[in-house]
Amino acid sequence: MNKQEQSNELYPVLGVVTSDEITSIDKRIKSCMIENPEELNDEYYAKIWFSYKDNFGTKPDGRHEFIADTKEKLIEAIKDFLMTEKEGWCIV
Repeated sequence: MNKQEQSNELYPVLGVVTSDEITSIDKRIKSCMIENPEELNDEYYAKIWFSYKDNFGTKPDGRHEFIADTKEKLIEAIKDFLMTEKEGWCIV
């Protein structure tokens, strides 16, 4: 069995995270990049982009990376990041 066939069999077990799922978490997420696990011991990876405001004005190039061992933990980490108060800046 090749790696692609193995990956397709694992997705029902692990769950696939889609860009739509990530960008629908919060309207402030402008875009994202996702890497779903290909093996059972792999992790989920997501990078989100957003605008933020600091003492110098609004910037369009905010970004943050997340790594988690389950889909649920990845989504929860993104939600926590967005809701946590930042010191000296905020996501807009």
